[in-house]
Parts: sequence; C-alpha cells; structure tokens
Amino acid sequence: MDSAAPIMLALLACAFNFFAGRCFDMLCRVMFTEQESTVGCGEFARQLIGEAGLSYRVIHDKSSLTGRCNFKRKLIVLGYPLESDIFTALFQAAHEVGHAVKGPTVFMSHPILTVLLYLSVILGCYFAGSLGVRQWQSLGVSFMIFGVFWFAWLHNEISASRFAGTKLAVHAGESPARKMVLVDIIYKSILALCQISFCMSAAWAAFVLGMRGW
Repeated sequence: MDSAAPIMLALLACAFNFFAGRCFDMLCRVMFTEQESTVGCGEFARQLIGEAGLSYRVIHDKSSLTGRCNFKRKLIVLGYPLESDIFTALFQAAHEVGHAVKGPTVFMSHPILTVLLYLSVILGCYFAGSLGVRQWQSLGVSFMIFGVFWFAWLHNEISASRFAGTKLAVHAGESPARKMVLVDIIYKSILALCQISFCMSAAWAAFVLGMRGW
C-alpha cells in the first residue's frame, strides 16, 4: 500500500478547493456582468434583515472573497464592499441573510461536536488498521459518516441559496436569479466533494499508520 496516496489525495482536494473558489467568482462576474442594481449589497442585506425581523449587523471583510454568517456575534460578513451593486455581491448578501433566517445547525452551535466527530473517525480508522480490520470496511464506514455530515452542510447551503434566489427574483428578475442559484449549488456541491475527499485522505492515512503500528 502506497502511504503517499492519502497525502496526494489531500493535496489535490485542497488545490481543487482553492481554484474552484476563484473560478466560481470569475465565472459569476462574467455571466452576470449585465445585471444592474440601484442598491449596494450592504443595504440589500439590511433590507432583508429588517424584513425578517432580525438584529444582525452587516460588515465587509477585505481579506475574504466569501461571505459568512456569525450567529454568535449577530454579524453578516460580506466579501464584497458594502456599496458594491454587482449581482454576485447581492446574491452573497441574500445568501448569508438566508443562513441567519434559518438559524445555526447543531454543529454550528456547538463546533466542538465537529471536532469530536472528526477525531472519533480518525482514531477509529487508526485502531481499525492496528487491529487488522479490512481497509474497505474501515474506509467505507468513514465515508458514510463524512458523507452524511457534508450532505447536511450542502443541504443547509442549498436552503440559503434558494432563499437568496427568491429575494433576488423580486429585485433583479427571475431568470438571472435561477441561474445564479444553479451555479451556486453546483459550486457548493464541488466544495462538499472536495471536503469529503480531504476527510477521507485523513482517515486513510490514519488507517495506514495503524496498520504499520506507528
């Protein structure tokens, strides 16, 4: 068994994850460059927050291309300047507000659960390797656990994207909103596969180490 294979899988997953984000941003800018708006993404987010009866603040993070919803601090963090009125910026704003409206998942509310889940699977693979359990059995169970975890993440992302599409359809038209939602779902699905691949590489490496008695 080639012990370098898990490392190569992890590196490929990380590289694909990195370039997928850049390609997604450039693709969206090209596809939706003609969509115009009279409101910036910051103001658009505030409007949606007000409609939902929430009390989140909206800020811009210059160091990131992606947005995020900080449930604990009640923040909608955008990767675009708040005055940006391009279509992708408006979608990002609506998407993050969608997360705020839906609320945090169990794993988002308690990040320690994610850490414990990962450690349990990795350690389980290590001991499975040391005890002589078949590789396909150990990695098969790991794949199911990681698959369920990241499928739940993807479902949450799709819900936020559909929320954003509904709001953008009213603001900028139904056709571009549908296209944006479809592109985002494809992108998030690719990210989920990259994350599963990265997690499986760690489980695979742990199994190899356990099998070799390290």
